[in-house]
Amino acid sequence: MTAELVAMPRLQSALLAVQLHLTASSAEPLARLVAGFGTPRVLLPFTEAFVDRFNYSSPARIGLCPNPKLITVLCNNVVPAIAGELLRREAQATELDSDSIQAGVIAARRRHIYEIMIALFNRADTLPPDMVALSSFSRRVCPAAVPFSAFLEEWLPYYFDQFS
Repeated sequence: MTAELVAMPRLQSALLAVQLHLTASSAEPLARLVAGFGTPRVLLPFTEAFVDRFNYSSPARIGLCPNPKLITVLCNNVVPAIAGELLRREAQATELDSDSIQAGVIAARRRHIYEIMIALFNRADTLPPDMVALSSFSRRVCPAAVPFSAFLEEWLPYYFDQFS
């Protein structure tokens, strides 16, 4: 079902509109951030969402462009959660609506899609040279998870409705 949803021009348009809206609405606050720190390198943590056309080299100007990687992340992580909501409702992909999209975004957040689990491995003298021992797990949460999820929850259903 996810493949069907991703192939829908209306959902494609909504996903692109959300990313463009995010980029446009972030330009001014991020320009202030660059001015405050005096370097565009302060934008590097935001490269998942957008990149600087000037390669982070000029503190006097920034040019944000949407990072296509974000669309991939949305298609691989958020859209399957939307599909899951449709399946839970026993609906077809053709029955996609803004309520299903909003429920899917909420479900994605609830399922911790913005978190990663990192394993720490150590070499041990008692193991063969090509083996490692698992010593621990560490959970990392994307610092933008809460605001980005809230942004998606508000704007993805909105843009979906606009492209009807």
